[in-house]
Amino acid sequence: PPRSTLFPYTTLFRSKSFSLPEKARLRFEATATNALNHTNLGMPNMKLQAAAFGAITSTQGAEQQGSRVLQMALRLTF
Repeated sequence: PPRSTLFPYTTLFRSKSFSLPEKARLRFEATATNALNHTNLGMPNMKLQAAAFGAITSTQGAEQQGSRVLQMALRLTF
């Protein structure tokens, strides 16, 4: 069976902590998957009888790291 190649995507992570009164801390975190938003093509059509044999007709979805995904979080520690 065909295997897909490694698809180029870049994951970035950034966090910043802030001191609050009475020993509490607030932490902000941000993660960007496929931050550069490269198009990641799907697998080619592998059916020999098909007119589109060898053609790539799709892109990868978010579940395969195909789309740009941004996540942000706040964490309060006390």
